[in-house]
Amino acid sequence: MRPMLDLRQLLDTRGGTVLTVLALASGIGAALLSAFLQPVFTDGAPVLLYGTLVVMALPLGIALPVLGSVMVASDWSSSSIQTTFLQRPRRGAVLASKLLAALILGAVVIAAGLLASIAATAAAGAVTGAGADYSQAGTTILAQIMYLLGTLAFGTAMGTLLQSTPLALVASLAVPFAVTVAGGLTMLLDSELVTRLIAVLDLSQATAAIADGSVRPENVGAVALLVLAPLVAGTLRWNRREIG
Repeated sequence: MRPMLDLRQLLDTRGGTVLTVLALASGIGAALLSAFLQPVFTDGAPVLLYGTLVVMALPLGIALPVLGSVMVASDWSSSSIQTTFLQRPRRGAVLASKLLAALILGAVVIAAGLLASIAATAAAGAVTGAGADYSQAGTTILAQIMYLLGTLAFGTAMGTLLQSTPLALVASLAVPFAVTVAGGLTMLLDSELVTRLIAVLDLSQATAAIADGSVRPENVGAVALLVLAPLVAGTLRWNRREIG
């Protein structure tokens, strides 16, 4: 496996560089904006790390699945996969390398967002004189890490399965949005059965349950259905798909 080669391949392209910079900038910018606006809207109450982290995770929840999809599927969409396999004939190793590269890049982006959130919370508390509130910081940070890793995993799973950057991007962004809308509608139905069925498609709920240790069968089903199943099916397709 050569994940650093795949990272360099992504970052050597203008599109890959722009996506990475936008991901970093959006996470850091959202953290700063949230931290410094909190005292304005809370009448001088302490700046909450929780609030900063939640706002920081919003743009990264969109950027990370995009990065994951592009990392895995871009060679197929650009028709450079033939060259890739000529240079690296072990298809399974290529896929594993790309998945590891996506994880490394995602970890860097997530770490930058977390550090920016902590620093912005402290700076905003000091500058405004409101102080900073880090209550339950460990739990909050773990929850956001799990959520962001979940979005990254879903994006890479879609890229592996669909092997087309446009299709993977549509699936990575449309499915969570549709599940969120459906979840809101189920509240009107007040049906426990429908709620649990929607939960099987809700990866964000599953990652939250994993973070706080309250995993239920539907949460396991969500991870299996939205991440593991596409990865397995995509791996089989990756190893058998004709080129050309």
